[in-house]
Amino acid sequence: MSTADIDRMLRRVSFRGWTARAGGTGYRAVLVLSAIYGVLFILSRLLALLPDWFGPEMVAIVPAAAMLAAVLWARRPARESVSRLVDTAAGTKDLFLTYTLLDKCGGEYGPLVSRQAEEKAVEIRPSKVVAFEFRRKVGLAALALSALLLAAIFVPQSDPFGLHAERDELARKKKELADARSAMQIRIEALKKKREAAAVTKADLAIESLEQVFRTAKPEDREGNLKQLIEHQKALGQMWDQKRRESLARALKREDTAQRFGQADSKKLSQWKEELKKGETEAIRKELGEMGRLLKKLQETTDPAEQEKLREELRKRLQEMKEFAKSNLDMADLDQALSQAMEQLSMCNCKGLSAESMAALGESLSLLEQQFGDMADAMRQLQSLEDALDALRMAKALNSTGKLDGAQEGCRNCGGMADYAAYYRTLLGQCGLGAGNGTGPGMGGAGTGQGGLAPEDEGQETAFTPEKSRSELRPGKMLMDWKVKGISNKGQVNEEYLATVREVQQNASEAIVHEEVPPGYHDTIRKYFGTINEGDGKNDE
Repeated sequence: MSTADIDRMLRRVSFRGWTARAGGTGYRAVLVLSAIYGVLFILSRLLALLPDWFGPEMVAIVPAAAMLAAVLWARRPARESVSRLVDTAAGTKDLFLTYTLLDKCGGEYGPLVSRQAEEKAVEIRPSKVVAFEFRRKVGLAALALSALLLAAIFVPQSDPFGLHAERDELARKKKELADARSAMQIRIEALKKKREAAAVTKADLAIESLEQVFRTAKPEDREGNLKQLIEHQKALGQMWDQKRRESLARALKREDTAQRFGQADSKKLSQWKEELKKGETEAIRKELGEMGRLLKKLQETTDPAEQEKLREELRKRLQEMKEFAKSNLDMADLDQALSQAMEQLSMCNCKGLSAESMAALGESLSLLEQQFGDMADAMRQLQSLEDALDALRMAKALNSTGKLDGAQEGCRNCGGMADYAAYYRTLLGQCGLGAGNGTGPGMGGAGTGQGGLAPEDEGQETAFTPEKSRSELRPGKMLMDWKVKGISNKGQVNEEYLATVREVQQNASEAIVHEEVPPGYHDTIRKYFGTINEGDGKNDE
C-alpha cells in the first residue's frame, strides 16, 4: 500500500467525521428551533399576540434552517485530529499521527514510520473509526417536527383579546386601500388621455365649418345659404342632443336643491356652479389645491391636537364639496370619488394605515381635479353647441330676408359663436324681427317698439272657439274620477308630478333647439318652464 492510499484513507475518515459533526449540529438546531417555533405558535394561535404566520407549510422552515446551520457551522476536522482518531480506533500508539507530522519534523526514522503505516492502513476501515449513530437523533427530530405539523393543522385560532380580529380588519382595509389606489391611477390616466384626445373634437370641427359658412354667405344666394345652414343645423342638433342626454347637463340646469331644503347656498358654492356652467373650474381647483396643502401639513405634523384640527378641516371641506355635487350634479363616479376620499380621510388616524391613507387621499384629490376638469370640458362643449345653434337659427332668419352677408365688417370681426349670435341678434332687431336698440312706434317700424297693443277689429268674424284643452297631466285616458276626503299616500302623487315636470322641461328644451322657434321667444320660454318648481308638486290635502 502506497502513501497515496494512506492519504485517501485519512480523507475518508475526515469526511465521515465532518458528516457526524454536521448531523449533531443539525439535530441540536432542530430541537432548539422547534422549541422557539412552538413558543411563537402558542403566542400566535392560542393567544393571538402575534399574526397567524404559522400554517402547516411554515413547519418546513425548521428543518431547512437546521440543515443550513449544520452546513455553515460544522467544520471538517484537522488532519492531526483525524490521525488521532485512527490511532485510537486501531490501537497503533500514535503511528498515524507521527506519519502525519513527518513533513514538519522529518528525521532518519521517516521511512520506517511510513512503511509501518502502510502495513497498518490495510486493516483500517473508516466506518469503524467514525461510526454513524443517528437513529435516535433522527427519531427525536422527526417527532418534534411531526408535533409542530399536527398542531398547525388541528389547533384552531383563538382570539381571547380580540387582537386577531383587529389585524384581519387592518389587513382588509389595507387591501381595499391598495385596490382603490390602483383603480384611481387607472381612472386618472384614462381621464388624462381622454382630455388630451378631446383637444379638437368633432363638435369643434363642426362649429369651425359653420363659421366658414357664415363668412362665405352671400345675400343673393339664399337657397345655397339655406341648404348649408340646414345641413349644419342637423349635425349640430344631433351633437347637442347627445350632450344634453348626459346627466351633468341636466343637473346643472335644475333649481338649487339646497334652497329647497332651507339650506343657505353660500357664495363659494354658487361660484362653483356658475363656473361649471361656463366650463370653468378655477374656483374648484383652488379649493382642491387648498385641500392638498392641508393634507401636506397633516403629513408633516406630529402634534395630535394639530392633526385632529387639520383632519376636521379637511373633512368639512370634503363634506361641503360632496353636498354640492349631490345637490347640483348627477354624476355617480364623482360622488363615489368624494365618498372614497372621505373614507380615506377617516383612515388617517388608524394605526398602521396613516401613511397609506394619506397617500391615497392625495391621489383622490388628483382624481377629483381630473373629473371636474372633464366635467368643465363637457359643459364648455355644450355651451359652444348651444351658441352655435342660436347663431344658426338667427342666420336662417336673416337669410330669409336677404340680410345674411359674410362680407360685412361686423361678421368678419366675430371671434366665436357667441359673437355671431350677438351680432345676428342685433341685425334681426334692426330688421324688426328681434330685440334691437331702436325706438320705433311699435309694430310700424324697425327696432323695439314702445309697447301697447296691436289694433284689432272687434267686429270681424273669426273661427275662434273659446274652449279649454282637455289634455291630461300624464299620458293615458281617465275613465272615472272619484273624489274622497282623507289623507293621501305621501310621496306617490309628488313623484308623478315631478316626473311630468321634468319631461315637459326636456321637451321644451328640445323644441327650442330643433324647431323653428323665433329667437326672441327663447328666453321667455326658458324662463316660463324654469319657474315650474318641483316643490310645487307636494300634496297638501
